[in-house]
Amino acid sequence: MPLYSYALLSAVLWAISAPIISSGLRSLPQQHRILAVFTGVLASQIAGTIVLGIIVIEQSAFPSVISGYAVIAGILTFPIATGLYYFSGSAFNNRIEFASQFVKIKPIFSVLFAVLILNETLLFISYISLALIVIGTLILIVEGFRGTFNWLALGFGLLTALSWAFGELFIKLGLISQNSISDTFVALSSAALFSLVVFTPAVVKLIQLKVVISSWISPFLLHGIISFSIAYACFFESIKHIGLGKTVLITAFWPILAIFFSSLVNKFKGDEYHIPVSIWFAAIILLMGSIIQAITLV
Repeated sequence: MPLYSYALLSAVLWAISAPIISSGLRSLPQQHRILAVFTGVLASQIAGTIVLGIIVIEQSAFPSVISGYAVIAGILTFPIATGLYYFSGSAFNNRIEFASQFVKIKPIFSVLFAVLILNETLLFISYISLALIVIGTLILIVEGFRGTFNWLALGFGLLTALSWAFGELFIKLGLISQNSISDTFVALSSAALFSLVVFTPAVVKLIQLKVVISSWISPFLLHGIISFSIAYACFFESIKHIGLGKTVLITAFWPILAIFFSSLVNKFKGDEYHIPVSIWFAAIILLMGSIIQAITLV
């Protein structure tokens, strides 16, 4: 497989998960929405941990050493960033694919961390790729101001981007095993344990309020399986092989893919789904940035 295959696969899987989460957010009980989001975050991590645990057992990839960096990466990436991501999607009228566009600011943070902290070296063409991503992101932000923009949604989006970026920094520092699946499992299982402590009271409260959790929890479980156990395992593997900076540049176009997949789902359902021309223009620019980065790895 080409070196960039893992990064591309993680991007596609994250994009596929976007309409799934949008569906989950739309089905949440309005009266107890915050408690339900916390419950969804916990459920997605438990589902992802179970599936990834099965893969670890099947491959005999048990972690021999637990990295503190991997634990921190897991907490920042899964409960914190995912919770912010869900809340951002809620603030964008349950359109997680639009909320995810603001997350594309993340590669800017991640590349800066990779160069300034991890001392990774990027070729000149990588900076061209980063510039294209910045331009594409600015177009999307302008579009946000014109349409569905609100301060709460932008705030959650920016915090999500920052949390993911810090998480990716610690992922790089925490990759100590020969098999990156081991490190992924350490990060995800640690995050799940953290979330059990922090979010279980929300689940208990919903049960006490007699909210039927089983009627809306499925999309969050599926998101945990697709994104946490598979996409992030690929993401960790990509960072191990080609570095943090190049990986985040290649995966930068997944939010645009999320819009594409969401539009297909809505078209199949017969729902009206308008995408402005500027969004597609930004998509082309972002795709160019990712392709340019991938070409340097061939």
